[in-house]
Amino acid sequence: MPAGATTQPLRLQDVAALRALPSVSAVVPRYSSAVTARQGRYDDAVVATGIAAGELLLGGQVVREGRDIGPADLDARAQVVVLDRAARQFLFAPGEPALGRQVMLGALPFTVIGVSQPTYVSDSPFPSSFKAMGNVYVPQTTYSSKLDTRQEADSLTVHFASPLPVAAFRAQVRQRLMALHGGVEDFSLDSDEMIGSIFTGLIGQLTGVLTAIAAISLLVGGVGVMNIMLVSVSERTREIGIRMAVGARQRDVRRQFLVESVLLCCLGGLGGVALPWLGSQAASFGLPGLAVVISWDILALALGTCTAIGLVFGNLPARGAARLSPVVALARD
Repeated sequence: MPAGATTQPLRLQDVAALRALPSVSAVVPRYSSAVTARQGRYDDAVVATGIAAGELLLGGQVVREGRDIGPADLDARAQVVVLDRAARQFLFAPGEPALGRQVMLGALPFTVIGVSQPTYVSDSPFPSSFKAMGNVYVPQTTYSSKLDTRQEADSLTVHFASPLPVAAFRAQVRQRLMALHGGVEDFSLDSDEMIGSIFTGLIGQLTGVLTAIAAISLLVGGVGVMNIMLVSVSERTREIGIRMAVGARQRDVRRQFLVESVLLCCLGGLGGVALPWLGSQAASFGLPGLAVVISWDILALALGTCTAIGLVFGNLPARGAARLSPVVALARD
């Protein structure tokens, strides 16, 4: 959709025109609005969506209890409803049966005929205190005649049964809709590939920002380690002089301070690894269904980076200590 253009509602003729396109297997209009659902002493704001028979599965939901909305419900404009897990959770107590019960949507009573769950997950990792807005599904005819009399869809989902590229399908849909809307592109088109590419781009940008922050943090930390080691060298000149006076060579002194610098960085790295590990264990304890995976490769990389920082930024203090003259070092103290 061009910048500055206003998105217009999608009408029934748009649905019919898209269903007539070649290779289109289904066009799922989405009619939805926010309503207040009440059951006994429980009430909650939910999103009521009008669907046709079989469209619950196309929307990524599968009936776990009871049954789906069928053609008979559409023909009779039946006041029946399928609840998703969030809506069931907020309208019924744990363990309380929902099938066959009456739920008020606005001022109208609806009979619960099913409970759905997403097709891509078997059980939610979130505890019962996690607040998510519930969804309820009613027959499309009931929705348009009793809940919302608008003949306009909020969105359309077009399903294709052809191996043609997604770009070709998008071009067909755009051409057909623009012809129906007087040549004006007053709608927006999205696809799974577009959403995936946007998400991948955002992840890439976030990764770049985090990498820059990590690089700056490593630089600041390395400078801090170097300053600490320089102070250590200046305060231990007598120790250095005595070691050299009894036969220590320059490389021995340099090696000593490099080892101390590496140990200092590795201890800090272990602390930095321990904190997120404890956080992941706490998250796993609070959310039992959430799988926490510890990558040993990342841990090894973190400790290797700490070692490299210690060697790079500890080199200058170590070289300064190794170049001290024993006579000058003993006399300075």
